[in-house]
Amino acid sequence: MSADVFVHLFNIKTYREKVLPAYRMLSRKNETEPLIMLLRECAQKIEANLHLSEQLLWKKESVEEAIGILNGSMYYSPDNGKSSNQDESKTANRVKRKYAREILSSDILEVLCVPHYKNMNSEQDMTNTALIPFLYQRSEWIKDLFTFVRTVQGRRLELAVGESSELFTKEDVQKFNVELTKVPPPENLQLQREYDNLRVLLKLALEDPDLTLVLTVR
Repeated sequence: MSADVFVHLFNIKTYREKVLPAYRMLSRKNETEPLIMLLRECAQKIEANLHLSEQLLWKKESVEEAIGILNGSMYYSPDNGKSSNQDESKTANRVKRKYAREILSSDILEVLCVPHYKNMNSEQDMTNTALIPFLYQRSEWIKDLFTFVRTVQGRRLELAVGESSELFTKEDVQKFNVELTKVPPPENLQLQREYDNLRVLLKLALEDPDLTLVLTVR
C-alpha cells in the first residue's frame, strides 16, 4: 500500500517541554493529570478554531470523553471487557497508556505542536496534489526526499502525527529551501498557492528557533 506523505510545521519546543514530559509521567509513574491538563488546553483551542475541529474530527465533547477515560470516570475497554481502565491495577494503567499513545497522541500534537496561522496551511500534502510531479520533474533532491531515497537527519519522533514523523534538522530545512528556490513558481494558480505555502513553511521553520518541519506518513 502506498503511503500519504505530508510536511508539517512543528513546534519542537512545545513537543519537548510540554507534550513529551506529560506522556513520560503517564508511562513511568502512571500519573494522568499532566496529560489531562494538555487535553483541557486542546479543548480550548479546538473550541476557538472550528476549522481545526472539523479537520481533526475532534470536538470538545470528544476531549472531555478522553479525560474521563484517563481519570477513570468513564468506562473504557478496548477488548470487549477483557481489560478496562477501571481501578488502579497494572492492567488498567496499561489500558490508559495505550489509549493515550495510540488514540490521542496524533491529535494532541496537531493541536498543540502544529502552529495554526491565518492565510496559510501548516500541513502541506506531498502526495495527493499536482504540485508533486511538478516539483519532482525539476528537483531530484526533492523527489528523493519524498520517495524515501534520502532521509532527513533528525530522529523519528517518539510521538507522531499520523503513523510516523521524522524531524527535519535546521540543515535539512535549509537544503530544502535552497532546492525549492531553484524551482520556478508554477503558472497554474492553484499550484502556485501550494508552492507559495510551502515557501512560507520553510521560511518560518528557518527563522524561528522553536519551529522546524516534520515529515509525516499517514
